[in-house]
Order: sequence, then C-alpha cells, then structure tokens
Amino acid sequence: MMATASQGPANAAGGHAPLHGAWPQAVPYGLVLRKMDIGDLDRLTAFHAELHQLSHQQPAPFVREKDVFFAEHLTSAGEVWGLWENAGPKYQLAGYTVVGLPTASDPANFGRDLGMDDEADLALVAHLDGTGVLPHRRGLGLQRYLTGYRMERARTLGRKTVISMASPQNSFSLSNLLQCGLPVQRLIQKYDALRFVLVRDLSGQTTYENDPHPVMVPLLANPEEHVRCLQAGRVGIALRDVGGTFSLVYAKRREEADQ
Repeated sequence: MMATASQGPANAAGGHAPLHGAWPQAVPYGLVLRKMDIGDLDRLTAFHAELHQLSHQQPAPFVREKDVFFAEHLTSAGEVWGLWENAGPKYQLAGYTVVGLPTASDPANFGRDLGMDDEADLALVAHLDGTGVLPHRRGLGLQRYLTGYRMERARTLGRKTVISMASPQNSFSLSNLLQCGLPVQRLIQKYDALRFVLVRDLSGQTTYENDPHPVMVPLLANPEEHVRCLQAGRVGIALRDVGGTFSLVYAKRREEADQ
C-alpha cells in the first residue's frame, strides 16, 4: 500500500468529505457558518484577543494578528468565516477561520517562502491563515472541517495551491493540517519564530513512499534535524506519539522513492 494525502478532512460529523465534492454549508453541533464583513471587525478582534488569553500555552503558539490584518481580510485580502452558536436570543461567535487571497505582487504571498517567483504561480496561491474556536468547542473536529471548507473556497475562487504555517509548538494545528493533506515542505523563520510551511496542490493528490522504517524527528528537536530531512527530499506527512513526545514522520514522494 502507498501512503496518500487525505482525500478530505474528517469532519465533525465523522467520515471524510471529498475535497472536490459539494461542501455542506450546515455545520454540526448546532453551529451556523456565516461569512463575516467589516461590521464584525470589533467582535472578531476581541474574540481573537480572548483566545490568546485563554490559551493553555503562554505565550500562545499562534500568531497574535493585528486589527489591520482582520480588516483587510474582511474586505479585499481574503475571506473570514464565523462559526456562530445560538446562545439564548442572540447568536454568539464560537469560532472563525481565515482564507487569504494574496495578489501575485503581494510581498507577503506565502509562495515566496517556497521560492516561487513566477507571477502566474503566485497569483494562484491561497493562504490558510488562521482558525480559532472557543475551548468548549475544541476536540470536535471543527478545525479540520474549517480547513476543508477553506480549501474548497480557494478552489472555487480559482486558486490552485494552498499554503499554511504552523509553529512546532502548536502540535494541535499541525496535526489537523497534516490530516487534511498538507505536508510540511519547509521550516523557516517567520513572525519572529520558527514555522513549518505546509502545502497542498488542489489540482491533484500526492502519494508517498510506504516506508517500513520511516524517519521520525521530535517536533522540538534541533531545527537542523528537520532541515536535513527536508533537504534530502522528504516531507512531513504525519505526527506520531513516541513515548509521550510528538515526532514528525518524514517520507519521500512516491515518484522520487521509485527512482
């Protein structure tokens, strides 16, 4: 058997939704998914700040975005989708997810972190920028659900490559992205910290070597150990708990392994 990227994220209702299939708008657990607009800015920025304060890790292992980031993505730089729960007479924000739609000329286009320099390729990049949910809504598969939703939005909007970043300290987000078929392709310094760069080509599915003795590197090992694996042509495809320590499993693409 060959290891493959996930066909689609395991959603909160169980099972897998195909990436290119019709993505359901109904969200499990009584939640409602609605695209946010600039009128939601104050609520969204306050919610993001609250999640940072509630993080069990301090400092929080995800980027503390500035208000201008959300303002831009609520208008011209992408889309922000809110998860809402009906708590009494009003709907309350329970989570959010951001898909970035950078221009080819945008210096912040994540494609540049992969070495892309062709404007045609850069114009087809979408960012999976961030997702956050309230603590009592975690563990339900909502981040994977929302990652799949963002990939479907990116595909619908004509983007071909989705790129995300995750801190080695943030094993939860990293695991969810890997399960959604985004392998680790780089480790770089960004936002004043180390970040794994995870990438998925929406036009196809990559298969990987079925290695009976996979290369595993502890997440918090010396960064040079991860860099050596990546420079050797391997990509990170899964997290594995080894004696209570999370390690990143590295494999080669199938076509490279056969050579």
